[in-house]
Amino acid sequence: MTKAQLRRRLEANARLTGPQVPGGRYLCAYWHRTYTVMAMGAMVDDAWPWFTIRWDDTGEVTTHRTPWDRRDQVVA
Repeated sequence: MTKAQLRRRLEANARLTGPQVPGGRYLCAYWHRTYTVMAMGAMVDDAWPWFTIRWDDTGEVTTHRTPWDRRDQVVA
């Protein structure tokens, strides 16, 4: 992977991640539920970041690769 390809991949990961950080709480516009990001990351050779979250209403922990949606909201 060239430096230019790596830069584009990292920029894409930043757009897909949005404002999410571990410990932050967010409202999922699609499910109308809040969640806390427990961990997140992105492999350099993979265009899609991953997120491990805990849904606030059920306590269920899931890992997904759904990118930040412009309708989602920062709660805390």
